[in-house]
Amino acid sequence: MTELNVPYEINVVAFGASILSCRSLGPRCWPMNDLVLIAVGGAAGSVGRYLVANAIDARLATIWTTFPWGTLLVNVLGCALIGAAAAFTDRAWVKPLVMVGVLGGFTTFSSFGLQTLTLLNEGQTLKALAYVGLSLALCLVAVWLSQVAMR
Repeated sequence: MTELNVPYEINVVAFGASILSCRSLGPRCWPMNDLVLIAVGGAAGSVGRYLVANAIDARLATIWTTFPWGTLLVNVLGCALIGAAAAFTDRAWVKPLVMVGVLGGFTTFSSFGLQTLTLLNEGQTLKALAYVGLSLALCLVAVWLSQVAMR
């Protein structure tokens, strides 16, 4: 894939004031071609999630009928795929297209799995356990609070 070195400026404006610009992000500002790869990958991943999860749910509908089989297996598959993709991060397009885009659209649980394993591999067991525990607890509380607020 050929890199597109196109100069550009991202400028997010809210209520007439610039709240985020590429200049303010400095070296953290992504090139436009990365944003395009993420968008394309995200669209493909989202459609893939819908198709795969529905196919799994249809096949396993007779086993624990209310269990979210499709979501569970999509998350496991996404974790396996991000683990494999992590071996190819030396290629500039893999992270934006595959890891952030496709797998981000397919499942954000794959990022959670990779980040947890990275902490464990770095010997940061306490941080990994805190991340797992906080992710589970805070996400469940957030879902519950938003449901309560919407009633």
